[in-house]
Amino acid sequence: MTDLSMIRGDDATLDVAVTVEDGALAVTFTAKRAYRDADVDAILRKDLDAGVSFDEDGVHVDVEPADTRDLVTPLTLVWDLEVVDAIGLTATVASGYLAIAPDVTLESGFVVGSGSGS
Repeated sequence: MTDLSMIRGDDATLDVAVTVEDGALAVTFTAKRAYRDADVDAILRKDLDAGVSFDEDGVHVDVEPADTRDLVTPLTLVWDLEVVDAIGLTATVASGYLAIAPDVTLESGFVVGSGSGS
């Protein structure tokens, strides 16, 4: 099992050190409050080319601020990473817990293009 962590409302890349062969048909990251929750109730669900990418270093899951901004934290989710290979075989290649910590700064005050943080 691999434990991951991030801060609510932040941009984050969750890196998972697993090997995925070129030609994979699907790579899906799912994070839920409980194992028994339905997939449609997942807190985070990212797919290949829609938040999930992979290279020789592993799988990378991009989380956007809007994905976690409204969560009540601290929160610990269960997650897994499922791969469907080039011949259609499905395997869960990694799993663990995702800890989402609260953020302190709720409004950054940064305006894009202003050149300052105020």
